[in-house]
Amino acid sequence: MPAGGGGPSGGGGVDFYPEQVRQLYSFLPVALIANVINAVILVAVLWWVLPQKPLVTWLFVILTLTAGRFVLIGRYKAADASRKSSRIWGKLLVASNLVSGVLWGSLPIFLFPADSMPHQVFQAFVIGGMVAGAIGTFSNLRLAFTAYAVPAFVPVTVRFFILSDRTHLAMAVMCCLFFVLVFMSAFRNYRLNHSV
Repeated sequence: MPAGGGGPSGGGGVDFYPEQVRQLYSFLPVALIANVINAVILVAVLWWVLPQKPLVTWLFVILTLTAGRFVLIGRYKAADASRKSSRIWGKLLVASNLVSGVLWGSLPIFLFPADSMPHQVFQAFVIGGMVAGAIGTFSNLRLAFTAYAVPAFVPVTVRFFILSDRTHLAMAVMCCLFFVLVFMSAFRNYRLNHSV
């Protein structure tokens, strides 16, 4: 069983890390396609509620990052899959997850539909769905999942707490509960995958 957060094992045990990284890169294309589809849908829904130029800018950055991550996948597949290089590719994937999570988490900070409760709920729903979907894609490596989920989902939860009326506080508490359940599911998946 891999040590710690799913990184390379120490000592003389079997190192599962290269296989973890291989699986993550094999799952990533589907996640990236879903990322783009959800981003386009979200921008379309928010198009008449928020300033359009920032929305287009955000979508452009998402598309640029996604293109870069597809390039990363291609280079990984063409590279030597030795144990040493797997560590590098794992770090690159975690870093790209972190950037993606920050971009999704920036929505409730910079592109929050303050005057429309339905659009706030929809935005939180999309972000929550992305985080839940990441369980199947990234939970094989705990750091990869955490790097994406925390910056993506914490800001919308904090935003609801800041608004502090009864409805938003209830939504914030529900977001916290969802976040706990998501992490429990992700770590349970990790343990199941590495129990052998």
